[in-house]
Amino acid sequence: MAQFQTIDHDAQAARQAMDWVLQGERERAAVHLHRTLGSRVLGYLRRHRVPDQDAEELVTDIWMKFLCSRYEEQVRPVVWLWMIARSVLIDWVRARTSQKRAGADGDALEIELDAQTLETIAHAAETADAPAWLRLCIERAARQLELDDPNRAHVLWLWYSGQSAAEIAVVFGAKPPPNAKQEAAARNRVLEAVRKARAYFQHCKD
Repeated sequence: MAQFQTIDHDAQAARQAMDWVLQGERERAAVHLHRTLGSRVLGYLRRHRVPDQDAEELVTDIWMKFLCSRYEEQVRPVVWLWMIARSVLIDWVRARTSQKRAGADGDALEIELDAQTLETIAHAAETADAPAWLRLCIERAARQLELDDPNRAHVLWLWYSGQSAAEIAVVFGAKPPPNAKQEAAARNRVLEAVRKARAYFQHCKD
């Protein structure tokens, strides 16, 4: 259950920071964000192949947007944080690809999952008394899904880590609160991810 404790920690840290922002204590919130979530956000950027020097600057940009943007109160702070992080990352990718005249689209951004993410996906497919061989099978299947279809693997992680369809829609760019069409699109993302994942995990049941 360690992975879910970490997810809870992230949500609590973002909530505390936002509470301080709303109280006008932005400096205190910034220190708290960097201390509790700095390594998490930096790791997120690095996994998307952002060079260290750029990644550190982007982390600062993410904190500033979190501290100064107009917070939509119907969105949980942790979702707001990852929405900002994704937006800043896509802006960086677009600027870089524009310079290279590659014309890459932000939606094609490669997403890589870390070990904690794989554990979260694996937890959704195992029982409390699952044998070691089954856990290993599931983790290997999750890694293969990540390699073959990183975007759907990312959607799957968001769903199994507790994000609602509305929250997933916001992470992927919908203005909160998302409309019914945007929520339906997010649900379809999840359904497609689950269908794709089913084939990867099926042999672990055999």
